[in-house]
Amino acid sequence: MSDKLYPIFEEFGELVKKRLAVLSGRDTSEDDLRFLFCLACTQNGVDANDIMLEKKDVVALSARAELDALIRRNEKTPCLALEFKYHKCEGKDGTRKPQDCWAGKLLYDFYRLQNLNGEDGGAFAGERLSVYAASAEMREEYTAMPQYWHIGALLGVKEGESLTVRSFEPREIPNDLEFWARTKGFGGWKADKRADIEAAQGFAKAEVKCRYSRDLADKTALRIFEIV
Repeated sequence: MSDKLYPIFEEFGELVKKRLAVLSGRDTSEDDLRFLFCLACTQNGVDANDIMLEKKDVVALSARAELDALIRRNEKTPCLALEFKYHKCEGKDGTRKPQDCWAGKLLYDFYRLQNLNGEDGGAFAGERLSVYAASAEMREEYTAMPQYWHIGALLGVKEGESLTVRSFEPREIPNDLEFWARTKGFGGWKADKRADIEAAQGFAKAEVKCRYSRDLADKTALRIFEIV
């Protein structure tokens, strides 16, 4: 990971901090995080024409799968493949129930980032980044359920440190929680899709390195992980 990315990370953190100070988490979405990250890039010299959103044909799982953002290699950054997740309790319908099944979506982002093609169809040559935010309520939920999630431990990883995140054996997935997120390549929300996913792509774990870590004033956790 290039050190020259750190000013972008810092700018992004400040933008998110300001956003949440003005608007609640309920009025902030993953798309807003993606916009703020792209804004941080342009404010640090990245040409907006090097940024592509919902990039197709690079995620190796399905012809229909899209990458949240792809930043072409430029004078300021290497090629960056990015997925964004923001886990919170404030739903669009006003409910405040923690969505535990969303834990699987972060793991699935790691899986997507592990399976990328280059734009020319060859191997992907660039950095794979997962940009993740979790509200205070979601942090408490994950920390209270370590037998189900590795996210509590993941949020505790310091900048520069790494952690191996593993998928769960089917018997470890609680029946009342749909651990795996819907996958475009395999369909469905059910946990028993795990075996199909592993058989198809060999995904069992992800080695992630924390490149940026900030706990904001409202206790939102903001992290940027590199999939190595």
